[in-house]
Amino acid sequence: MRNCLDHACAPLTTKGDAGHMKAWKAFCAELGTPCWRTDVAANTGVDPVGHQRELLLPALAFLRFYADMSPRSKSGPAPNPRSALNKLYGVSREHKKRGYIMSPFTTAVRVMAGMLRKYVAQHGADCLAPSRKNPLTNG
Repeated sequence: MRNCLDHACAPLTTKGDAGHMKAWKAFCAELGTPCWRTDVAANTGVDPVGHQRELLLPALAFLRFYADMSPRSKSGPAPNPRSALNKLYGVSREHKKRGYIMSPFTTAVRVMAGMLRKYVAQHGADCLAPSRKNPLTNG
């Protein structure tokens, strides 16, 4: 079954998720908390104190992931905040493969939205558009 779950995503996604899990495990080790979020009561909100912890943990991880990131290219002003959120989604996919459902990333998404606004204010909205080469023409 595990083999089938590993093949449920594209190979590059699975490979990337392994890297995201490595960063997540390092983050959780720094905080002294288990990397696998298995507390169902906390993840679903039945345990209010635990739920607050589970909402805050991904937001803190988002900030840490972003701080460790570099821009996509040398000419880029700063990393895109959405990329750090994608790392969290990779961690969530790894949890789902094992049957664990993490709490929603609502706080992390709000933090990302605030960082995105600051990013646009500092670097302009054009920095969010992917840079691609111009298409070839017949001329």
